[in-house]
Amino acid sequence: MHVKIQTSPKSNSNKGSSVAVFNYLEKEDLQKENEALRNNKIPDQREAFFDHKNDRISKTEAIQKIDSNNKGVGKDQSKFYTVTFSPSSEEQKDLIKKSTGKNANSIDELSKEELKNYEKELQKFTRSSMNEYSTNFTRKNPLKDGNDLVYAAKIEHTRTWKGIDKEVKNQLHKSGEKKGGLNSHIHVVVSRKDINQKTKLSPMNTRRKEFNLNQYKVKTEKAWDKQTGYNRRIEDRADYQMAASKDKAKSTTAELTTDPNKKLEIQKEMISEWNDKNQLSENNKELVHDIKPSFKEEEKEVEKKQPEQNQNRSNDHDQEIEY
Repeated sequence: MHVKIQTSPKSNSNKGSSVAVFNYLEKEDLQKENEALRNNKIPDQREAFFDHKNDRISKTEAIQKIDSNNKGVGKDQSKFYTVTFSPSSEEQKDLIKKSTGKNANSIDELSKEELKNYEKELQKFTRSSMNEYSTNFTRKNPLKDGNDLVYAAKIEHTRTWKGIDKEVKNQLHKSGEKKGGLNSHIHVVVSRKDINQKTKLSPMNTRRKEFNLNQYKVKTEKAWDKQTGYNRRIEDRADYQMAASKDKAKSTTAELTTDPNKKLEIQKEMISEWNDKNQLSENNKELVHDIKPSFKEEEKEVEKKQPEQNQNRSNDHDQEIEY
């Protein structure tokens, strides 16, 4: 699970209206409409946005929600942020199997009803993650849950190759070409102010340390696992991967260790050291809000994966929103 919070220089760092970002988030709908018209077919209804309570809201409603909720925010301050959740292909495949019964390698393999069931689970995950977002801020008067936020979200299922990608530079793919495989992700446009417009919420304000992004990444991953029953190996945990990126020598030692008990010992030690450096405890990383599992627990063995699959996360970790 990859989590990214950002503003965009293409929209003046989100200092004005949210119109540009919501127009951008309809790009998949426009592509489908153009494709249908080229084939002399009637386009399907556009996919709606959703928020913490409503499964369907229009783009106009989404824009109004964000643009009318900025009381007291300076003209040179960001009015909103975009949170992007990008499950790995393995996480997506597991959820599709549990929600539809299919072993799918592409979203195109799902029927409309199966896609609806899959997206219902993605909506549920988004709301759970926004519950954790609300309580991840360090505040004297903390928010209670996602109902205290103002946001609108959109599920997308495609990614495209960019000119900066090495695969494009090496002429393996063309810029603008769709990426293969499973590429579902969720964009959430969330207001800087809470729903009562009394509190500024700045997840990118590292100077005041009011939002611990690393802690939030761990919690969103736990929210996914609790809801879907995903059997996550320690190598695929966010805290371990962040620890490994900071200690290459020890992570290499862990990879080369053949004794599974010794390997696990090294990995747990790395996580513990990472916790200390980030002033986190295992208790800090626990979910604040209860999540009801969507599926019955099943006893199953952990699948053996090739080493390169350990890094099989999102196809688009560093892609910024372009609008």
